[in-house]
Amino acid sequence: MWFEVARVDYLARFRGGYSSLREDGVEAMTIEAHARYLRPAYFDDRLTIHARCVDIRGARFRYEYAVERGGEMIADGWTGHACVDAVTHRPTRVPDWLVSEIRAAERAA
Repeated sequence: MWFEVARVDYLARFRGGYSSLREDGVEAMTIEAHARYLRPAYFDDRLTIHARCVDIRGARFRYEYAVERGGEMIADGWTGHACVDAVTHRPTRVPDWLVSEIRAAERAA
């Protein structure tokens, strides 16, 4: 799904992105996903996917997405995530460094 590509790209802006989370012993699991398709997309379409991270609370966080083709919205949606310890898979808080950087980036946007 294009949402995952946008989410990984979004995280890459912060201290090494998803790889840095994994190096810290944290995995970010997708626990929910919702997509709403408003218009069809075709094989060679050039799409722009906008992602923003919202609602960071404890171990959970959520992304919202907008998919555009030539400035026209063709889909939107959201995904829910939870951080877990990479070994035990028990919930763990989103690292403070990532919370701070995301909140600063979203305020600036």
